[in-house]
Amino acid sequence: MTAFVETGWAKVNLALHVRARRPDGYHEIETLFAFVDHGDAIAARVAGADKLTIDGEFAGGLSAGADNLVLRAVALLRGHYGVDRVPPLAVTLTKRLPVAAGIGGGSADAAAMARLVRTHFLPELGDATLARVMAPLGADVAACVSSTTCLGLGMGEDLSPVPGLRLGGTPVLLVNPREAVATGPVFAAWDGIDRGALYGDPAGRAKLLAARNDLQRPA
Repeated sequence: MTAFVETGWAKVNLALHVRARRPDGYHEIETLFAFVDHGDAIAARVAGADKLTIDGEFAGGLSAGADNLVLRAVALLRGHYGVDRVPPLAVTLTKRLPVAAGIGGGSADAAAMARLVRTHFLPELGDATLARVMAPLGADVAACVSSTTCLGLGMGEDLSPVPGLRLGGTPVLLVNPREAVATGPVFAAWDGIDRGALYGDPAGRAKLLAARNDLQRPA
């Protein structure tokens, strides 16, 4: 049987402004998501039961159990639409992206798995619906579903297009020292200082002003 294939495109935050710490421990942010033409590969076939195999340069140490975001994405969609619509799948995840590197990793893989299932089993779902179903898997997953340049507000899940920002063809160099940096501790180490908005006007139509990464120092 021919495998279904999809790519979990690497995410880049072109800016990350942290505006406030919420009572629930999460943060209000303003960020610009962009995506590059490289990422993890996913291949899947209909099977008798869900199974995940992980290979690739950065496969070491990753769980292939039900807690992996790829299988959790399948389970979420099956929970919403039923096993008749979302059959058991044997999935191979090829990890080309470093883990805990701030470039989407697990979120991109979950979103890629969701797109694969949508393409072959749930074609009526739009990106907004798919992102809403995937929301429990993390704030970045919504942006990774569409994998297009967008402005992220709230925890990063409130998305809007940025039509004036044309990035196609821009060369990108990603340098990684192979030191895992977990998201939670980095956000927890934010100094609590609101250094201002990402855009010069609230609608996000003005020229990008003083873009920065408020989490560079704690990272």
